[in-house]
Amino acid sequence: SLYYLKHYPINVIKGNYSEIYSIYSKKLTTKGVDSHYINKEDLLKISQDLSTMYNTMVVATGKEDIISYKDQSLVLKNGNQCLQKITGTGCMLGAIIAACTSFEMSMEAIALAISIMNIAAERADKTKGMASFKISLLDEISLINKEKLKERIMYERL
Repeated sequence: SLYYLKHYPINVIKGNYSEIYSIYSKKLTTKGVDSHYINKEDLLKISQDLSTMYNTMVVATGKEDIISYKDQSLVLKNGNQCLQKITGTGCMLGAIIAACTSFEMSMEAIALAISIMNIAAERADKTKGMASFKISLLDEISLINKEKLKERIMYERL
């Protein structure tokens, strides 16, 4: 229910494109496949409007990940399509966002969290199958460091 967004301080709203669209449009039904039909430009506007409405940061995950806070946005361009084929990656990302924002509540902290996940996914072994990819993803997350992030991160500030 939207009750929590109206009555409690929520720091970050995170979802895939269709989930963010559903919250914005107040139609609380969503299908993962719907996210393919929502374009990035529409999501940028929706994310910024939603952020202003509830005074919170909004994260919309998709082919490119969007972080918005009011009229500012970051678009992150790293990642790998295998992430959407594995159950639990959204929850993993939520945990990494919580860890990073525990030090600083900012768009940059959220960008760090998303980049950890996405760059680890780019580095993970995709040659054997999804189970091996998931294990390799966990390995890469545990091995990520500042140098690996700096050499690969791709983003745009809007």
